[in-house]
Amino acid sequence: MRHGQRNWAQGWKAAAALALGTLTTLGCHGTVHFDSSDHSDEFKQSVEKTFVATRVMTLRVVADSGDVTVEPAADGVDEIRVRAIKHVSGVRAAKDAEPLFGLVKTTATLEGDTLLVESKPLEHALPNGVSAYVSYAISAPRRMHLNLHAASGDITVSGITGGSDIETASGDIALHGAGGALDLRTASGDLNTEQTRPKDSLKMHSGSGDIEATGAIAASPALRVEIESASGSVNYVGDASALNVETASGDAEMELTGALPLESAHVQSASGDVTLTLPRTVSAKLSLQTASGSVSAPGPDGSSNDSDESNPRVVTLGAGVAPVSLQTASGDIEVKTK
Repeated sequence: MRHGQRNWAQGWKAAAALALGTLTTLGCHGTVHFDSSDHSDEFKQSVEKTFVATRVMTLRVVADSGDVTVEPAADGVDEIRVRAIKHVSGVRAAKDAEPLFGLVKTTATLEGDTLLVESKPLEHALPNGVSAYVSYAISAPRRMHLNLHAASGDITVSGITGGSDIETASGDIALHGAGGALDLRTASGDLNTEQTRPKDSLKMHSGSGDIEATGAIAASPALRVEIESASGSVNYVGDASALNVETASGDAEMELTGALPLESAHVQSASGDVTLTLPRTVSAKLSLQTASGSVSAPGPDGSSNDSDESNPRVVTLGAGVAPVSLQTASGDIEVKTK
């Protein structure tokens, strides 16, 4: 191990001794691993630690800048493995980067039943022109509840079913095979979920970016879906007992299964087309309105019935139990059944 690497390792262990003091009750074990690689003008060094997760219900990660990836641990393995990759750029050689890794602090602390993992580069101590950040690759038991926050970076989760509360100021969020109550927020970035098993609620909000959720299968008797994009398109395919979609600028396309009885739906777009596909067995009373565009909805015999009316158009499907409102200030509205 080089001198710079040795100093960095000792510094990290010293910080860990303070920050991870409570982890002794968790059964912290394993070996710290280091590596350094050159990618263009960026140098990396990583540390990996494993924690017994018997007492941990929630994994909380706070990343100042950098990507976060969480995947399931092997079946039957009740451990959390955290690999933190420190990135330093703005220096010419690895020997110049080595002492700077110690200025990027990474800690993990047990707070009740929550394992908090966080990092904070000491920006004031870095030389001019040098930047640093930390990215994470984590594996955790499928049952874990996730609370993930990144100031700037993408967040990707697969196979974790204990629920996720995820937020990034600038970056994309992607979930595959996740479950539980899901709440995803980004100020600027795309949101994408595939083959999820949301329980009770699925919430997705993007200040600027597209939102797509496909294959959502409810893991509860009722599922409330809330989707909002200030600028971007929306595409949702899956279960919902209550649906609320709002987009300021962008098309909205939704397709609901018949797995859950529909209680209500509201879709509003300031500028964009709105398309809603409902199961043929649905019982709903539709209120359809566009200030500029056409309206297409099933007729009494199930055939399409088009009009260019700007006033609200009311269509009854089945017994007309669930109130459904579709509105756009500029765009077409289409309702289909299948």
